[in-house]
Amino acid sequence: MKIAICDDEMKELGEIEDIIYSCFNKESQRIECDGFLSSEELLEVITRGDRKYQIYILDIEMPGMSGLELAEQIRQRDRKAVIIFETSHKELMQKAFDVLAFHFILKPIDKLQMSRILQKAVEHVNSTNALFHFQFSKKKYSIAYQDILYFESYRRLIRIYLIDKQYEYYGTMADLKSRLNMSVFVQTHVAFVVNMEYIETYQGDYVCLKGGISVPVSKGYSKYFNQTYRDFVLTRM
Repeated sequence: MKIAICDDEMKELGEIEDIIYSCFNKESQRIECDGFLSSEELLEVITRGDRKYQIYILDIEMPGMSGLELAEQIRQRDRKAVIIFETSHKELMQKAFDVLAFHFILKPIDKLQMSRILQKAVEHVNSTNALFHFQFSKKKYSIAYQDILYFESYRRLIRIYLIDKQYEYYGTMADLKSRLNMSVFVQTHVAFVVNMEYIETYQGDYVCLKGGISVPVSKGYSKYFNQTYRDFVLTRM
Protein backbone atom coordinates (compact mmCIF):
# COMPACT_ATOMS: atom_id res chain seq x y z
CA MET A 1 0.00 0.00 0.00
CA LYS A 2 1.30 3.44 -0.95
CA ILE A 3 0.85 6.58 1.16
CA ALA A 4 1.64 10.14 0.02
CA ILE A 5 2.29 12.91 2.55
CA CYS A 6 2.21 16.54 1.46
CA ASP A 7 3.31 19.19 3.97
CA ASP A 8 5.42 22.28 3.35
CA GLU A 9 7.06 21.89 6.78
CA MET A 10 9.93 19.40 6.58
CA LYS A 11 9.81 18.71 10.32
CA GLU A 12 6.10 17.81 10.33
CA LEU A 13 6.48 15.73 7.18
CA GLY A 14 9.25 13.73 8.85
CA GLU A 15 7.20 13.27 12.02
CA ILE A 16 4.29 11.84 10.05
CA GLU A 17 6.59 9.46 8.16
CA ASP A 18 8.04 8.24 11.47
CA ILE A 19 4.55 7.62 12.87
CA ILE A 20 3.54 5.66 9.77
CA TYR A 21 6.57 3.39 9.82
CA SER A 22 6.43 2.86 13.59
CA CYS A 23 2.73 2.06 13.31
CA PHE A 24 3.18 -0.64 10.68
CA ASN A 25 6.72 -1.95 11.20
CA LYS A 26 5.40 -5.06 12.98
CA GLU A 27 2.50 -5.61 10.61
CA SER A 28 2.40 -7.97 7.65
CA GLN A 29 0.94 -5.06 5.66
CA ARG A 30 3.67 -3.58 3.46
CA ILE A 31 3.60 0.22 3.52
CA GLU A 32 5.47 2.54 1.14
CA CYS A 33 5.55 6.21 2.02
CA ASP A 34 6.55 9.21 -0.14
CA GLY A 35 6.89 12.78 1.13
CA PHE A 36 6.26 16.01 -0.81
CA LEU A 37 6.87 19.61 0.24
CA SER A 38 4.32 21.17 -2.12
CA SER A 39 0.98 20.35 -3.71
CA GLU A 40 2.42 21.07 -7.13
CA GLU A 41 5.17 18.49 -6.67
CA LEU A 42 2.73 15.74 -5.68
CA LEU A 43 0.25 16.67 -8.40
CA GLU A 44 2.99 16.40 -11.03
CA VAL A 45 3.80 12.84 -9.90
CA ILE A 46 0.10 11.89 -9.96
CA THR A 47 -0.47 13.49 -13.37
CA ARG A 48 2.51 11.69 -14.91
CA GLY A 49 1.19 8.42 -13.53
CA ASP A 50 4.53 7.60 -11.91
CA ARG A 51 2.90 6.43 -8.68
CA LYS A 52 -0.61 5.52 -7.58
CA TYR A 53 -1.39 6.16 -3.93
CA GLN A 54 -4.20 4.64 -1.91
CA ILE A 55 -3.89 7.10 1.00
CA TYR A 56 -3.09 10.83 0.96
CA ILE A 57 -2.20 12.89 4.05
CA LEU A 58 -2.45 16.56 3.09
CA ASP A 59 -1.73 19.77 4.96
CA ILE A 60 -4.62 22.11 4.15
CA GLU A 61 -2.64 25.35 4.38
CA MET A 62 0.36 25.48 2.05
CA PRO A 63 1.89 28.18 -0.16
CA GLY A 64 0.65 28.08 -3.74
CA MET A 65 -1.90 25.32 -4.25
CA SER A 66 -3.63 24.48 -0.96
CA GLY A 67 -4.29 20.97 0.29
CA LEU A 68 -7.99 21.42 -0.47
CA GLU A 69 -7.26 22.39 -4.07
CA LEU A 70 -4.92 19.43 -4.38
CA ALA A 71 -7.61 17.12 -3.00
CA GLU A 72 -10.01 18.34 -5.69
CA GLN A 73 -7.44 17.37 -8.33
CA ILE A 74 -6.96 13.98 -6.69
CA ARG A 75 -10.73 13.38 -6.62
CA GLN A 76 -11.00 14.12 -10.34
CA ARG A 77 -8.53 11.30 -10.96
CA ASP A 78 -9.41 8.89 -8.17
CA ARG A 79 -12.79 8.77 -6.42
CA LYS A 80 -11.70 5.92 -4.18
CA ALA A 81 -8.50 7.25 -2.60
CA VAL A 82 -8.48 7.91 1.14
CA ILE A 83 -7.74 11.57 1.94
CA ILE A 84 -6.72 12.66 5.44
CA PHE A 85 -6.26 16.37 6.15
CA GLU A 86 -4.09 18.01 8.78
CA THR A 87 -4.80 21.57 9.88
CA SER A 88 -4.36 24.05 12.71
CA HIS A 89 -7.79 25.60 12.15
CA LYS A 90 -11.04 23.85 13.07
CA GLU A 91 -13.06 26.16 10.82
CA LEU A 92 -11.50 24.53 7.75
CA MET A 93 -12.78 21.07 8.66
CA GLN A 94 -16.18 21.49 6.99
CA LYS A 95 -14.53 22.26 3.66
CA ALA A 96 -12.60 19.00 3.97
CA PHE A 97 -15.82 17.01 3.63
CA ASP A 98 -16.59 18.65 0.28
CA VAL A 99 -13.89 16.44 -1.24
CA LEU A 100 -15.05 13.33 0.68
CA ALA A 101 -12.26 13.45 3.25
CA PHE A 102 -11.84 10.28 5.28
CA HIS A 103 -10.62 12.11 8.37
CA PHE A 104 -8.87 15.23 9.61
CA ILE A 105 -6.20 15.79 12.25
CA LEU A 106 -5.68 18.94 14.27
CA LYS A 107 -2.15 20.23 14.72
CA PRO A 108 -0.01 19.76 16.70
CA ILE A 109 -0.26 16.13 15.65
CA ASP A 110 -0.94 13.61 18.38
CA LYS A 111 0.96 10.37 17.71
CA LEU A 112 -1.69 8.06 19.19
CA GLN A 113 -4.51 9.76 17.32
CA MET A 114 -2.57 9.65 14.06
CA SER A 115 -1.77 5.95 14.55
CA ARG A 116 -5.44 5.16 15.21
CA ILE A 117 -6.58 7.04 12.11
CA LEU A 118 -3.93 5.39 9.95
CA GLN A 119 -5.01 1.94 11.13
CA LYS A 120 -8.61 2.76 10.20
CA ALA A 121 -7.53 4.12 6.81
CA VAL A 122 -5.53 0.99 5.96
CA GLU A 123 -8.37 -1.27 7.11
CA HIS A 124 -10.77 0.77 4.98
CA VAL A 125 -8.60 0.44 1.87
CA ASN A 126 -8.18 -3.30 2.42
CA SER A 127 -11.90 -3.88 2.92
CA THR A 128 -13.05 -1.76 -0.03
CA ASN A 129 -10.50 -3.32 -2.37
CA ALA A 130 -11.95 -6.76 -1.64
CA LEU A 131 -14.01 -8.42 -4.36
CA PHE A 132 -17.48 -9.92 -4.22
CA HIS A 133 -17.62 -13.11 -6.30
CA PHE A 134 -20.76 -14.69 -7.71
CA GLN A 135 -21.96 -16.79 -10.63
CA PHE A 136 -25.00 -16.47 -12.87
CA SER A 137 -25.89 -18.32 -16.07
CA LYS A 138 -22.59 -20.23 -15.88
CA LYS A 139 -20.61 -16.97 -15.92
CA LYS A 140 -18.40 -15.91 -13.02
CA TYR A 141 -18.24 -12.30 -11.89
CA SER A 142 -16.07 -10.31 -9.48
CA ILE A 143 -17.10 -6.83 -8.30
CA ALA A 144 -15.23 -4.54 -5.92
CA TYR A 145 -17.18 -3.99 -2.70
CA GLN A 146 -16.54 -0.26 -2.99
CA ASP A 147 -18.49 -0.17 -6.26
CA ILE A 148 -21.63 -1.73 -4.76
CA LEU A 149 -24.38 0.64 -3.57
CA TYR A 150 -26.75 -1.98 -2.19
CA PHE A 151 -28.13 -5.51 -2.48
CA GLU A 152 -31.77 -6.52 -2.82
CA SER A 153 -33.21 -9.97 -2.15
CA TYR A 154 -36.05 -10.67 -4.58
CA ARG A 155 -37.65 -14.11 -4.49
CA ARG A 156 -34.74 -16.50 -5.09
CA LEU A 157 -32.47 -13.81 -6.53
CA ILE A 158 -29.94 -11.42 -5.03
CA ARG A 159 -29.78 -8.23 -7.06
CA ILE A 160 -26.59 -6.16 -6.94
CA TYR A 161 -26.89 -2.44 -7.65
CA LEU A 162 -23.95 -0.34 -8.80
CA ILE A 163 -24.11 3.31 -9.84
CA ASP A 164 -24.56 2.48 -13.52
CA LYS A 165 -25.11 -1.29 -13.62
CA GLN A 166 -27.16 -4.08 -12.11
CA TYR A 167 -26.35 -7.77 -11.66
CA GLU A 168 -28.18 -10.69 -10.12
CA TYR A 169 -27.56 -14.25 -9.04
CA TYR A 170 -29.39 -17.02 -7.22
CA GLY A 171 -28.83 -16.83 -3.49
CA THR A 172 -30.22 -16.05 -0.05
CA MET A 173 -29.90 -13.06 2.25
CA ALA A 174 -28.36 -15.24 4.97
CA ASP A 175 -25.62 -16.45 2.63
CA LEU A 176 -25.02 -12.91 1.36
CA LYS A 177 -24.54 -11.50 4.87
CA SER A 178 -22.15 -14.30 5.80
CA ARG A 179 -19.91 -13.25 2.91
CA LEU A 180 -19.98 -9.48 3.43
CA ASN A 181 -17.89 -7.23 5.64
CA MET A 182 -20.74 -6.03 7.86
CA SER A 183 -18.62 -3.20 9.24
CA VAL A 184 -19.18 -1.51 5.87
CA PHE A 185 -22.60 -2.91 4.94
CA VAL A 186 -25.79 -2.77 7.00
CA GLN A 187 -29.16 -4.47 6.63
CA THR A 188 -32.00 -1.94 6.55
CA HIS A 189 -34.87 -4.25 5.65
CA VAL A 190 -35.51 -7.97 5.32
CA ALA A 191 -34.74 -7.56 1.61
CA PHE A 192 -32.05 -4.84 1.54
CA VAL A 193 -28.39 -4.48 2.54
CA VAL A 194 -26.73 -1.09 2.00
CA ASN A 195 -23.12 0.05 1.62
CA MET A 196 -22.80 2.70 4.37
CA GLU A 197 -20.12 4.54 2.40
CA TYR A 198 -22.85 5.71 0.02
CA ILE A 199 -25.40 6.93 2.58
CA GLU A 200 -26.05 10.66 2.30
CA THR A 201 -29.17 11.17 4.43
CA TYR A 202 -31.49 9.16 6.64
CA GLN A 203 -35.18 10.10 6.73
CA GLY A 204 -36.67 7.65 9.22
CA ASP A 205 -38.21 5.04 6.94
CA TYR A 206 -35.62 5.19 4.18
CA VAL A 207 -32.00 6.11 3.47
CA CYS A 208 -30.95 8.24 0.54
CA LEU A 209 -27.80 7.08 -1.24
CA LYS A 210 -25.54 9.03 -3.55
CA GLY A 211 -27.24 9.50 -6.88
CA GLY A 212 -30.63 10.12 -5.27
CA ILE A 213 -31.41 6.44 -4.72
CA SER A 214 -33.77 5.63 -1.83
CA VAL A 215 -33.69 2.33 0.05
CA PRO A 216 -36.32 1.44 2.70
CA VAL A 217 -35.61 1.09 6.41
CA SER A 218 -38.25 -1.13 8.01
CA LYS A 219 -39.43 -0.83 11.63
CA GLY A 220 -37.93 -4.20 12.43
CA TYR A 221 -34.45 -3.06 11.38
CA SER A 222 -34.67 0.61 12.36
CA LYS A 223 -32.99 0.28 15.79
CA TYR A 224 -30.27 -2.02 14.44
CA PHE A 225 -29.64 0.29 11.49
CA ASN A 226 -29.44 3.40 13.68
CA GLN A 227 -26.90 1.85 16.04
CA THR A 228 -24.80 0.29 13.29
CA TYR A 229 -24.68 3.44 11.19
CA ARG A 230 -23.92 5.59 14.26
CA ASP A 231 -20.99 3.32 15.13
CA PHE A 232 -19.80 3.49 11.52
CA VAL A 233 -19.84 7.30 11.55
CA LEU A 234 -18.08 7.45 14.92
CA THR A 235 -15.21 5.30 13.65
CA ARG A 236 -14.60 7.96 11.01
CA MET A 237 -14.30 10.76 13.58
